[in-house]
Amino acid sequence: MLSSPLVDCHAIHWGEPRACTPPPSSVPSRAPVAQSGIVLHALSWNLHGAPSAGPMDARLGRIAAEILQRHPDLVLLQELWFADDARRLQDALSSHYLRVADDPHISDSWLSRPIGLRRGGLLAFVARASAWRPEGPSRFERFRAGPLWWRSLLTQGDGLAEKGMQSFTLVRPGVRIGIANTHLQARYAAIVAEVRHDAEIRARQVAQLLHDVAPHRDAAVTLLFGDFNLYPDEGPYRQLTQDWVDLTRGLQCPTCATRLSHSGRSDGWVDYVFASAGSGIRLDPHMTMITNAAVDCPYSDHHGLELLVGIETLGMGATGASRDAMPDARAGIEAVVP
Repeated sequence: MLSSPLVDCHAIHWGEPRACTPPPSSVPSRAPVAQSGIVLHALSWNLHGAPSAGPMDARLGRIAAEILQRHPDLVLLQELWFADDARRLQDALSSHYLRVADDPHISDSWLSRPIGLRRGGLLAFVARASAWRPEGPSRFERFRAGPLWWRSLLTQGDGLAEKGMQSFTLVRPGVRIGIANTHLQARYAAIVAEVRHDAEIRARQVAQLLHDVAPHRDAAVTLLFGDFNLYPDEGPYRQLTQDWVDLTRGLQCPTCATRLSHSGRSDGWVDYVFASAGSGIRLDPHMTMITNAAVDCPYSDHHGLELLVGIETLGMGATGASRDAMPDARAGIEAVVP
């Protein structure tokens, strides 16, 4: 049932506003990293900006305040589906953050003009005071696999959302790193055949990621962030971790999750940061979480992931991709669980 709709020129949210007394903010992580290396402080977060969510104004204000308190170099967000929601967050962060320019294809879908839909729902910011800078605008590549058009119209918005991956390069003197931000096919509650079909879509999307986000030869590190809608025991996750190291692995446990259900229960571990390091590069990763008390209280239906990683050059080169150059992902990770 649709009630209390909020509709403006370029944002639509018809869910009920959720009462929330925000808990005290957690203390931002400042775990030690390799002193001889370069440090990147990054944050990845699904902000639950779907049309079925309630109005986002208050939540976006709290999210902006949390980002400003933690002040990462890089902010990567998912589910900012509407132009006005993206603009509101940009305005709230503008004193300290620069928005990474969208690929023009983000806003040229047939739904962009009437409702402000942003293809993929992905958004990135870089801190003004950071030594890191994006090299040009971001690139958006739409997933070739998705739900059938009639399912998109009737039950699944993923097809209309045109999910995909956002990518760009971050640079600072002497160092380049590849960045990718993504959001895979949702896990819709449906009959067994449809659940299997959605799983096949995610598997094909992972195959595209592995092809399109291959580590750049001139990048010291390539980092892949996002909401993958995959559990760690699934085949596509295992396929990803053949070539990439899961930096969230030290936080995972049988009862841990990055997403909350509307019943208030944890709803599985689906958000990740994957890494591939160039030859002669060692990573010292420390991962923490930004937690919610309940769905959209105070922030979202997903917990945020905060990464502090030291990037240390051990040899002369920073070309190619080498798992052997990286420590086990569980080493040096601060295990903070919701």
